[in-house]
Amino acid sequence: MEKCSVDGCCSEVLARSLCNAHYKKFRRTGALKTVIRTRGEGSINPANGRHYMTHDGKMRFTHVVMAEKALGRHLPKGVQVHHVDENRLNNDPNNLVICPDQAYHALLHQRADALDACGHTHWRKCKYCKQWDDPKNLRIYVSSVCHFRCEQEYRRQRKIEKANP
Repeated sequence: MEKCSVDGCCSEVLARSLCNAHYKKFRRTGALKTVIRTRGEGSINPANGRHYMTHDGKMRFTHVVMAEKALGRHLPKGVQVHHVDENRLNNDPNNLVICPDQAYHALLHQRADALDACGHTHWRKCKYCKQWDDPKNLRIYVSSVCHFRCEQEYRRQRKIEKANP
C-alpha cells in the first residue's frame, strides 16, 4: 500500500501519488497549498474551487470574464467555459474553450478521459466491465455504453437473482 506524498499524510494513494482528499483538493484548486490572494484580486469559492471577482459591480467567475474579453462580448445564455488543463484556477485565455452547450462540454471531458485512459479519444467505457473499447464493439444507448456480452451476462444474473430472492 503506497502512502500519500504530502508531508504528514498517512492515507492510501488514489492518483498522482496523492490520497483521495489531497487529490480532490488538487483537482479543485490546482494546488495543494492554500493560496492567499492580495486585496482586490478576487476570491476562491470554497464550494467549487473556482475563482471569482467583482466585474462591472457584480460577482462573476473569472474564467467567464476572461472568455468574454477574448470573445469581445458577453457570452450567450447556456454557453459554458471549459478549462483545457482542468485546473479551475488557470484562467489564461489560451486555456479556455467556449462551449455552445452542456452536451459539448461533457463531450470534451469524455474525450479527454478516454485519451488519458486508453490513448484513443473516440473509444468509450463499458458500463459493466469498465473496459475501454472501440465504439464498433459496443452497444451505444442514450444513457449508457456496454459490450453485448457484458449486457447479456448482467441480464442473466438479474434473472437469476429475481428467481431466487
